[in-house]
Amino acid sequence: MCLAIAEGLQGFTQFMTSYKWAHNIRDAETLEDLDQMSMETILKDKKLLTLQSSSQMSSARESFIRAVDFYNDAIAIIDQRVGVDSLFTFDEEDREDKDNTTADLAEFKSAITSQSYTMDDGDFIGDKAIINPDALFSGRFDPINQLPQSEAGFLSVIGDSFTTSTVVDPTFGGFLPNWDQDYLTQKLTEWEMLDTNISALSSTKAVPSYNNWSYSGWLGYFLRPPGETDDSEFFAYHQYLGWIGMVSSDLSSTWILDISNDSQSNVWLWTKPTIFPFLYNESQEKWQYLSDNGKLYIWDAKSSRWE
Repeated sequence: MCLAIAEGLQGFTQFMTSYKWAHNIRDAETLEDLDQMSMETILKDKKLLTLQSSSQMSSARESFIRAVDFYNDAIAIIDQRVGVDSLFTFDEEDREDKDNTTADLAEFKSAITSQSYTMDDGDFIGDKAIINPDALFSGRFDPINQLPQSEAGFLSVIGDSFTTSTVVDPTFGGFLPNWDQDYLTQKLTEWEMLDTNISALSSTKAVPSYNNWSYSGWLGYFLRPPGETDDSEFFAYHQYLGWIGMVSSDLSSTWILDISNDSQSNVWLWTKPTIFPFLYNESQEKWQYLSDNGKLYIWDAKSSRWE
């Protein structure tokens, strides 16, 4: 029984470490305290739940199978000495619990080795309730990279809503073998997770205890002077870009007037929530990249690198 517990814990560890976990409990508490907890901030940069080791998933399945086998071997021994005082023991009244657990583990073992298992969930009916556990443990289920994305590979999410439901593979690597694009769109709509009319700054929230400072999951922190209340056009002080003018009528286009640049002429930078921190410098006709440390890099086509 100790071996069963050890294998089960190993399988759980292998399963968890197969995916990236960018946020710890402290990070989550900080986001919650700042009222910045949203799907956008949690999934930002696709660091959460990105598959990083398919071999670990395969090993996890093997560990789970061994755990069930060790449990069955142990139960066969314990069942022969009902009432005997030992580390693992049970009495006659425990037999029903043992039988239920054994049946549940048998179903679990069968499920993780199969290519078809029907979810016991009223939210999904018919063939849409069928999942393929083998796709999961074979490393074909990579949720973050299979969610709706922009043309640049960034998640198309603002606040707690996706801005599009279009995905490359609505079966999520075959994990949901009978799903298609129409059904995925239907479910996202039912779950109120799809909003194609959302504005670029609709998820912006005020930063507690810092007057006039706001936070956007894609734009970051910025200060809006009193009176700048129009979300489609306003001046602000950005944490990295300095003083800027924002013009954003919809999700497809946001213009940033870089007032803090060193040149004498105005510099207009084009971007949108689903591709930021990439910005297109109109005057130089070059792409720029705003890094996490606040540095603005320019793409040099000749050297094919950011400078």
